Amino acid sequence: MIDPGGIKIIKVWHELKVVQIEFNDEWLKHFKALKTPPESERINLSKSGFIEHGGAKYYKIKDQEGWIDKAGKLWHEGLKFEEPEQMNITSAWINIQQEKNYLPAHEHDGFLSGITYIDVPKQLADVDNKDGGVDLIFPREKKNFHFRPIEGRGLIFLAQTMHIVYPFNGPGIRRTLNYNMEIAK
Repeated sequence: MIDPGGIKIIKVWHELKVVQIEFNDEWLKHFKALKTPPESERINLSKSGFIEHGGAKYYKIKDQEGWIDKAGKLWHEGLKFEEPEQMNITSAWINIQQEKNYLPAHEHDGFLSGITYIDVPKQLADVDNKDGGVDLIFPREKKNFHFRPIEGRGLIFLAQTMHIVYPFNGPGIRRTLNYNMEIAK
């Protein structure tokens, strides 16, 4: 088991209740090594509560409670909320997207959700390129928050926050680690 301490806060947006985190190289290597199951073993999204959109492929991952708990506690710490004793994972999955794949605006179940970039195509490293990123949508604040894909970095936000994942052009695979969590009862 990798030390959950290998995750840190990078930035906090208090007004939006969003925390940016970064996984250290050991964690990133671990997530990159997760084997993608063959197409026949990938989850049927319509039966699992997810809906496949824009060509994205998903597969569930297991035994991730250590970092999920740490990520949830970092969200509380960053926003200066009382830290729960434990966060419980409700789901964790890898999202695989190729050129032109996207996810339309959607929200998740649970209390908190997170997204972390595992693999990012080289052409998305350009700071002026907005392709392949995610927008968190805040209608009450009349704001969209754009987050560029950077390997090892991610966001934790309230699960009911609408968000959209944009397509990108060019070769490569964008893989993200996604998760939902609840406060343990």
